[in-house]
Amino acid sequence: MSKTKTIFAACVSITLATGAASAQQAPASNGASQTTNQLPEQCRRVMQNMPQECMSLMQNMSATRNMGMVQESMGAGATPGASQTTTLPAHVRENTAVMNKMHANMAKDASIADPDEAFTRAMIPHHQAAIEMARIVLKHGKDEQAKKLANDVIREQTREISDMQEWLKKRAK
Repeated sequence: MSKTKTIFAACVSITLATGAASAQQAPASNGASQTTNQLPEQCRRVMQNMPQECMSLMQNMSATRNMGMVQESMGAGATPGASQTTTLPAHVRENTAVMNKMHANMAKDASIADPDEAFTRAMIPHHQAAIEMARIVLKHGKDEQAKKLANDVIREQTREISDMQEWLKKRAK
């Protein structure tokens, strides 16, 4: 992977983790987004030259992720300002919490220069989230086939996490 692609991937992760994409419309005095100004210089340059289609995709991803955080913090399915009293089902709240944690943990190592290490480190929390989501199915699910799939995910993702951790240990030597 080229240095530019690595920087771009890191910028996307940082942008999604900080919500900068959703703040792109708030121009500062120099024409750049105020939130974007908080990003590393290389990320600001990449975002300024980013095609509109990419920026729109990042905004949608950020908005979806942020809505999950809003719902999680409210503990309810109500949107901010709504007077609904209904709550999201437990499995939805639990899955949302798992995914929000996963995104934050994956973003931590996204700027590692070595693409092999960046991938491996990001996949560990990704796989851990899959395991946690599978446990949610075992806890709340009713369908036996879904539970079998969940058990398969737990087994395989646990094995793969172990393989990745071993690879990182060998590489560090």
